[in-house]
This record gives sequence, C-alpha cells and structure tokens, in this order.
Amino acid sequence: QVPRCPLTPQQTAKRAERPITTAMLRNIPNKYTPEVLLAEVESMGFADSYNFFYLPMDVRNCLSVGYAFINFLCPSEMKRFTKAF
Repeated sequence: QVPRCPLTPQQTAKRAERPITTAMLRNIPNKYTPEVLLAEVESMGFADSYNFFYLPMDVRNCLSVGYAFINFLCPSEMKRFTKAF
C-alpha cells in the first residue's frame, strides 16, 4: 500500500483552481491501436493540440484495454475535444 500524505485545505483549493487539460476516453474498441486512434483524433482537428497520449495495450493479446488518456496544451482544446467525442 502506498502511503498517502493528506492535503491541506489550501492545497486542495489550489488544485481546484487549476484548469483541466486531460481527458480520458472510454469504451474504445479493443482492436484500436494508438496509431488508429490518434489518426481519428487528428482528423477531427486536434493535431498539434496535445502533448501526451496513452492507450494501454494488453501485450499478451496485442489489443487495447479500452481506454486512453490525452493531455491538451490548453483547457479550451480539452473542452472542444469533450464536445466532439
């Protein structure tokens, strides 16, 4: 078990003030590869608007596990992404 350090009320308030830039995509078909999913994301107008993408793969079966994370450079792009997807 990982030891946790409780946050002070001030730390919690600081976290709440930061804009959200990361989205989690769920229910991704297992046969999607990172290249296929990124091609779809970029075809919707989001090329060059993210700096991190992660689609976990089941290495034994060479299939995705059904979810992914993408971090956008600015909160407005993340909001636009959530409306598009």
